[in-house]
Amino acid sequence: MVINGENFKYQSVGDEGCQVSAPVFVPMKTHELLHRMSGKGLAAHYHFSRQPCIYNDQMVSVQVTLTNTSDQKIENIHLDERKLPAGMRVHMFNSIESLEPGKSITVTMGIDFCDSTQAASFLLCTKGDQFSVNIQPPVGELLLPVTMSEKDFKKEQGRFTRTQQTKVLFHLSNRDNTFAYHAKCSFA
Repeated sequence: MVINGENFKYQSVGDEGCQVSAPVFVPMKTHELLHRMSGKGLAAHYHFSRQPCIYNDQMVSVQVTLTNTSDQKIENIHLDERKLPAGMRVHMFNSIESLEPGKSITVTMGIDFCDSTQAASFLLCTKGDQFSVNIQPPVGELLLPVTMSEKDFKKEQGRFTRTQQTKVLFHLSNRDNTFAYHAKCSFA
C-alpha cells in the first residue's frame, strides 16, 4: 500500500507487534444488492462482517443474503466476475442449486478491493437471467482492527508525521466578488 509516497507493508496475524483483534462494533445494517422486482423475485442484501476473510488476507469478508420472494423455485444462483475492474479479485460463493419460494440463504464471499473504495461490479446470475450488481465499500470496511504495543504504534505514527504540509491560497475574482480557495498539499 502507498500513502503519501511511502510504501507500507501489510502486517498479518503473527507479525511481531501487530495482531488482528475482534471488532468492537459490527453494524448489522445491510445494503441492497438486488431489489426483488429487478431480480424477478430474487432479492439480495449484503453487509460487511468485519471478520478476517478466510479466503485471502487481502480480501474483505462480505455476507450476502439471497431471498426468493417469488412463487417459483429459482435455480443455479451464482456470480460471474466478468464485470470486475482491473486488478480487483472476488472469491465467489459456491453455486446454489435451487432456492425454494419464501426461503433465504446466507453465503460469504471475499473481495479484494485493492485498497480502493471503487465498487466491485459483477453479475448475479440465475438459470435464466443475469443481473448487474455492485458492492461499494466504505473506507472503514477496508481496515481490520489490530492491537499493537505503544512502542509499535509510535513507530507507525512516526512514519505518517514525516510528511510536510504546505498551505496554498488561491485568489480568483469573479466580476464584483472575490473568492478565496484554500488547499493543503502534502509532500513526502
